[in-house]
Amino acid sequence: MDVSALLAAALTAASPSSADYQGTYEGAADGPVEIVVAESIFAVIMDAKYPLTQVGPDALRTLSGQLIPFRRENGKVVGYTQDGIYHHRLSDNVSPASAALARPRPAGSDDSTATTTARPRQGVKP
Repeated sequence: MDVSALLAAALTAASPSSADYQGTYEGAADGPVEIVVAESIFAVIMDAKYPLTQVGPDALRTLSGQLIPFRRENGKVVGYTQDGIYHHRLSDNVSPASAALARPRPAGSDDSTATTTARPRQGVKP
């Protein structure tokens, strides 16, 4: 194997994977922040989904253009900094509800005009 192939292999092995960022992080007063990595990367804050883009090693960017740098210790992501505040990683996992946001909704489930009306129980006046 030549030197350039060895160098390319070493760089590939050292390059961070976007999957390294998935997990639950300390949030603000509104609760934890979950970062989900699937076909895309996004943050979940209070059940709302915010797209993120990987822009370099250990850096994501928000839709508004804000850079979110991540910190590693011994090769493992341990947190990120946003607006000068460090957010410690609490877990490598995300909640099932946040993970579900990565999957497409079944056809017809996103129709905001659809409503359902509960039928009154027998003997109960509406």
